[in-house]
Amino acid sequence: MRYETELTYRGDSEAALAAIEQTLMPNGFRLVESGASRSVWAGRGMRSSRENPLRGATEIELRAVGGVLRLQAVLGGVKRMALFVILFPIILWAGLSLAPMIANGDDRMSIGWAGMIGVGLWLIIGPLLAWSFRRRTVQALDDLLANAAAHAARETR
Repeated sequence: MRYETELTYRGDSEAALAAIEQTLMPNGFRLVESGASRSVWAGRGMRSSRENPLRGATEIELRAVGGVLRLQAVLGGVKRMALFVILFPIILWAGLSLAPMIANGDDRMSIGWAGMIGVGLWLIIGPLLAWSFRRRTVQALDDLLANAAAHAARETR
């Protein structure tokens, strides 16, 4: 899963990249490559929906050239969380169906209505949560870029 965006700005590219650095480092990202107009960051990814949505990105590449800030991100944390919430109902269904069969020595798969309702709800909730993780991460990345552009413009005054 990838995301790319760009934003025009006025100001010093080093100031824009410095503003981004001040945001990414406290959020668990490490600087992989750095130059006057480019930086590459790596993070561990999102492991909980309560974490900063920036952590939905596992790799972020930023370029500041010719008055354009360009961001390219790999949304590995979003992908991991989306996979979990989409696979969860399938695993839940298998567990609720197979556990009684194994415990009772029965050769029929059976699941009660309560289990079916729970699994059915997750089939709706899972994709909604996956969409929400991506939307929040993309918004956080857009805000990061906008803040960096504003910081660069302020530093040139």
